[in-house]
Amino acid sequence: KNRELEKKLFFLLNGGINIPEFVVKKYYKYENSKIDLRFINLDNFYKKKGQFTDIEITNYIQNNSDKLQRDFIDFDYIKITPKNLIGADEYNETFFSEIDNIENNISNFSDLKNLLNSYENINIEKKTNYTLLDNEDHFKEIYDNRFNNDIQIIDKNDYILLYQVKNIENKIPEITDKNFKDLILTSIVEKEKFDFNKKIFEKINANEFSDSDFEKISSDKSLFKNIELNSVKDNNFFDINSVEYMYSLPEKSFLLASDEKGKIYLAKIDKIKTKNI
Repeated sequence: KNRELEKKLFFLLNGGINIPEFVVKKYYKYENSKIDLRFINLDNFYKKKGQFTDIEITNYIQNNSDKLQRDFIDFDYIKITPKNLIGADEYNETFFSEIDNIENNISNFSDLKNLLNSYENINIEKKTNYTLLDNEDHFKEIYDNRFNNDIQIIDKNDYILLYQVKNIENKIPEITDKNFKDLILTSIVEKEKFDFNKKIFEKINANEFSDSDFEKISSDKSLFKNIELNSVKDNNFFDINSVEYMYSLPEKSFLLASDEKGKIYLAKIDKIKTKNI
C-alpha cells in the first residue's frame, strides 16, 4: 500500500505543480525586501582582561576548581645522540646496534638509571611539576602518555628520546603561572560576554526590550551604525544566519546578530521596504 501511495505521489509531482500566486508573491517579498537596520557593536561594553580584580580572579578559580585542575608530572628523560652514546658525530651501524640493545633491555630494568648505567657520557635529565601548555611542546608525547610509568623510547628523528614518568599530581596551577593566569582571564572575559549577551537576549525574548533600553546601551551615539540589507542573501556585514533571521522578523524588532568574525551586535529593524513582483 505504501509503495503504491509513493508511486502516485511521484506521478503527481512528475506532472508539475502549480504554485499559488500568493505564495510566489510572499516568497518574492521575502527574498527581495530591503531592511534598514541600526546596530551597535557590543564589544564596546565587555570588560577587558586588565579590568578584573584579583578577588574576581580568585573567586572564578574557586568556583571552577574542578574544571581548572591539571595533571602535573615528574619524569626522567634523556635525548640520545651518536655523540653521547658512542662518541661519534654521525648515525651509523654501531649507534643503531646500541639503540637496539637498549630497547631489548628496557623490560629488564625498573628505571632509566640502571638501564643506562654502563654508558658513561649519558646524563639523565629530570623534569618536575611539568604540565602541557602548548600542543607544539616537544614533551607533548610524554604528557599524553603520562599514565604509563614504564620506560618508553621514541624516535624523534634528530635524537632518540628515552623517558619514564615518575609521579603524577592533579592540582590547580599557581596563579603566578603567566600562561595559567592568561587562560583564566580569557575564560572570565568569555563568561562576562556570555552573561552580558544573555541578559539582553532574555529581555528581547520576553518582549521587554524597548527603544529606551536600546538608547541606554550607550550615551555615545556615534557608536550606533546604520546599514541597509539589500536582500536575504546580503551577508556583506552580518553572517548569513543572522541575515536570514532578520528577514523572519517584523519591523521594529530587536535582535542579537553576529558577523563572520563572531562579533556580536545589538540591532533594531527600523524599516522593511518591500518590493512587489
